[in-house]
Order: sequence, then C-alpha cells, then structure tokens
Amino acid sequence: MRSRATVGAAAIALVCVAAGCSRAVGGSAVPAADNHLDVILATIPLPELMLEPSAFPPEFAAAGLDAAAAQGALAMIDGTPPGARVTPAECQPAMPGEVAAMEGTHDDTMLRVMLLRGVGPLGARRDQVARCAAFSVAADTDGSWEVSAQLLPPPILDVDDAFAVEQMQTDGGPAGGLSLVGQVAGVRVIAQLTGLPGRELDTAVLDQVFTAAVQKVRHADR
Repeated sequence: MRSRATVGAAAIALVCVAAGCSRAVGGSAVPAADNHLDVILATIPLPELMLEPSAFPPEFAAAGLDAAAAQGALAMIDGTPPGARVTPAECQPAMPGEVAAMEGTHDDTMLRVMLLRGVGPLGARRDQVARCAAFSVAADTDGSWEVSAQLLPPPILDVDDAFAVEQMQTDGGPAGGLSLVGQVAGVRVIAQLTGLPGRELDTAVLDQVFTAAVQKVRHADR
C-alpha cells in the first residue's frame, strides 16, 4: 500500500472511506506570518524539528526514519515513488530538497509525520491536487495503480497555509487515508493516517500529532 491521506482540527464530521463514504471538515487555515522564523528554521536540520516518538499515541510505537526511508514514506503518501511514470505527467509531485519522517503502526493503521523543505509554495501543491483528482501510476518494479484525491477544508491551526486531502489508491485492493498539510515559513508539515477498507480512521489521533508537529516547528525560535 503506497499512498493514503488525512484531515483534522476543529469540527470534523467523518464517515468511513471504505464504502465510498466521505468526510466533511470544517474550518480554514489561520495565516501566521513571522518575518524572522524562516531565517531561523533555515539553520535547523529537519530531523531536529521532528517530533519525539513520545509525542505519538503510545499504541503507535513511533520511530524516526533515515533519509532513504523518509523518501520512501513520502512516496507512499503521494502514491508516486521515485522513477514512476505518472499520467497525466502534470500530477507528478515535486521532490523535496530535504525530508524527515517518523511513523508508527497500530494494528492495520499507520500514522506518519513528514517535514519537507525545498518543495515550493504550498498553494502550488494544493492547486496540483485539485487538478489531479484522478491519475495513474506505473513503476517498473511495482506494477501500476490508480490514485484518486479529494481536497477537504483546511484545519484551523497556526500555519501560513494549509489544506487537507482524502486519498484512495487501488493496486490489488483499495487503500485509503487522510492527510493534513500545513506550511510554517519554509517548512512543510504533513500528517497522514491510513487504514484498510472498512476501518474508520481516528481523526482525533491525526489532529493530535499534526498539531504537535506544527507547534514544534512554529516555536523553534523559542
């Protein structure tokens, strides 16, 4: 299972992904520009801005990933591993200059937090997701699959920009997830919760780790 997705923060109404259901998420991003934070964040390696494993719910037994594994985790979030052929080609996500990741698994549910740097403005990625509601991916070693994505209202949080997306992937069986994505100065923060068909995703857990990850980056100058 390569890709899944998220949403959280205030006022979440949720119905399970598995049977073609949908989630409605209230709220909007809260702009929070800070004219010196970007300079400070640029001097801090992303792994130092990542959450500690203890910030995850204990049942997820979270651990940090090395650089190669972090790139692989990002590929699973986007559904587009490096070297894969994406159709339409404009749906290929930009590769980050730097990435850090932490993930944990509980039963059949996976919770990930990603920090990215060097991927351009978040608005460009949001527009790309909006244009690419459905696309196909083919990889020499992994076969081919279909990905569909639906933008949801952004979480209300202290970020410069944000969106949420629910994503489904089929490659021998459907997989679904929910992702919260936010921008804090030059750092993009992603939290994603994925599960098997029929498994209702716990958006409170997703919101908890996303909020914690954003706050750690936001307060890096303190």
